Amino acid sequence: MPAIPLPFVTALLLIVLLARMAGEGGVTRGPLALFVALCAAPAVVLGLRWNYDLPAVHMVQPVLAAVLPPLAWLGFDDLRRPGAGALRWPHALPAVAVALMVFVWSDPIDAALIVLFPGYGAALLWIARQGPDALGAARFGDAAAASRAMAAVGILFIFGALVEVAIALAGDADAARIVGFANAVVLGIIGYAAAVAGRSRVAAEPDCAA
Repeated sequence: MPAIPLPFVTALLLIVLLARMAGEGGVTRGPLALFVALCAAPAVVLGLRWNYDLPAVHMVQPVLAAVLPPLAWLGFDDLRRPGAGALRWPHALPAVAVALMVFVWSDPIDAALIVLFPGYGAALLWIARQGPDALGAARFGDAAAASRAMAAVGILFIFGALVEVAIALAGDADAARIVGFANAVVLGIIGYAAAVAGRSRVAAEPDCAA
């Protein structure tokens, strides 16, 4: 029986997790649900990169990486300030900037990601340290778990930046491959933490005015 590469296993588990959220009546729309779904995409791309070395994958991978931290921030911010849509558009700028770098000047991409991940990670930790009371849109009984999940995602984003540094410094292809597969495990843990937080959100009440 052929072995399934670890990144593909991670992606499959995240898809199953998202389906379970839907089956349990969890919130399957909004930034956190989209974040869980998109965590599967970098895992698939990582598997394609290390197993097939497709040229297009090298272009897509940094853009997907740049999407994740802002999307996580928006998801957890939605638990804190639901409906703050007007403030969301600037968080698309990192992904747009990285996408432009892919086609124009790729040298600063690694540095940009190394700044992006700990930046958003520190922001999530800053909110998490305020405790469950900061998450006004989370169910009362689940707010503490959502706050811990937010802290875990923040810490793992900072760890992700350290992984990027390790990849840059490793130079050796085998070492970079090991660190890359470790990244797949981190993606799975981050996706699970976000799913825990996503299930904590209070569902919007139906409009009974009609």
